[in-house]
Amino acid sequence: MQKFSKRYKILIVDDDEMNLGLLEAFLTATNENYQLISAVNGSQALEKIDKYKPDLVLLDIMMPIVNGYEVCSKIKSNPDTRFLPVVLITALNDKENKIRGIEVGADDFLTKPVDRIELLTRVKSLLLTKSLHDDLEHHYKLLKKELAMAKYLQESILPHSVPDIDSLDIAVFYEPSIEIGGDFYYFMEIDDDNLGVFLADICGHGVSAAMKSMVLKDRLFQNRHLWKDPKKLIEALNYGLIDFFSLTDSDSFITALYLIINTKDWELKLVNGGHPEPLLQYDNESRVLNETTTLPVGVFEDIKYEEFSVSLPVGGKVSLFTDGFFEIQISKDQQLSITNFYDKLDQLKDLNANDTINAIIKYIEKVSEEDPTDDRNLIVIKRKE
Repeated sequence: MQKFSKRYKILIVDDDEMNLGLLEAFLTATNENYQLISAVNGSQALEKIDKYKPDLVLLDIMMPIVNGYEVCSKIKSNPDTRFLPVVLITALNDKENKIRGIEVGADDFLTKPVDRIELLTRVKSLLLTKSLHDDLEHHYKLLKKELAMAKYLQESILPHSVPDIDSLDIAVFYEPSIEIGGDFYYFMEIDDDNLGVFLADICGHGVSAAMKSMVLKDRLFQNRHLWKDPKKLIEALNYGLIDFFSLTDSDSFITALYLIINTKDWELKLVNGGHPEPLLQYDNESRVLNETTTLPVGVFEDIKYEEFSVSLPVGGKVSLFTDGFFEIQISKDQQLSITNFYDKLDQLKDLNANDTINAIIKYIEKVSEEDPTDDRNLIVIKRKE
C-alpha cells in the first residue's frame, strides 16, 4: 500500500505493559511515522480519545473495571466518535466473543498473539477507510455550507411579504421539496392601479435550480420596462433564457405565468408559457383560464405568446399554483390530478385567501401517500367585497 501523507494517531489500550510495548514496537518499525498514544484501562482510553482525537483504536477486550466491549460501545454510541475505527484484540478466538464485538460496533478483530503483518495490514486498511470517510465528511460539510448560502440567496430574491392593497386579499404558500427549490414567484407593483404577479417552475431542484431562479429574477428586472405588457415580457424572457440555457444546460426550461390585475377597471390580463392554468372563481362559477397556454419558456425562439383578458368581479378569486400541488401520490397506483385539484379549490370558493391556502394544505396532507417530492407554490388573490 502507498504511504500516507498524513501522520495518523493510533491509541493502543491494554492493561498489560508487555502487550503495549509489543504493539508499539510493531507500529514504530514502519515507515508511516504513526503518532502512538497508550492507555492502560478503559476509563483512561475514553479520556485520551476525548483529548487526543485518535484516528484508530487498538483495544484489548479483557481489562478490569471497564472492559473492551464497554469502551467500544461508548465510542460507537457517541456521535462525535461513532466513525472512529476500533480493532478489538483478544486471546479468545471463539464465535461468541466476535459476535459480541460486532454487536458493540467493532470494525475488526485481532487474536493474541498478534501477528505483525496482520496488524500492519489491518491498521493501514482501516486508516485508508477512515481517510476516505473524512474526505467525504469534509466535502459534505462544504456542500452543506454551499446549500445554506444558496438557500439564503434564493430566499433573498423571493418577496418577504405580499403587496398591501386595500381592495385585494392576497396570500402565498411556498415550500421547496428540499432545502432549495425550483419554484419562483414575484409581485410587481407596476403603478397605483396595476399589480403584476409572476409565477414560474424551473426544471430541477437544489443549487442549480436556485441559480436559475436568480438569473430569472435578473432577467425580470432587466425587462421591467415591459412589466405592463405581459406578452412582450414573456417573449423577452423566452429569448433571454434560451441564450442563458444554451450556455449552461441545453435541457433546461421553465413554465411561467404572468398576469396583471388592474384595480381600477378590474381587468385581468394573462400570458401562460406552459404553466398549469390558474382557476378563476366568482359568484357560483369556476373557470379554468386556459385560453392562451403555450409551450414553456426558454425552449424555442419562434413561440408566439398570446395575451388573454378577463374581468375580476367583486368577490372574485384567482388561484395560481405549480404542479407540486397535484402531481402527488394518493395511492400506490394513482396520482392526484389537476382536475381533482380544481375540484377541491371549487369547494373552497367562499373562503378568503389565507383560509383557502390553509384548507388546501390540510387536504394535501390528508390525501398524500408520501412526503412532497416537488416544490409547491400557491398564490391566492381575492377581490374584496
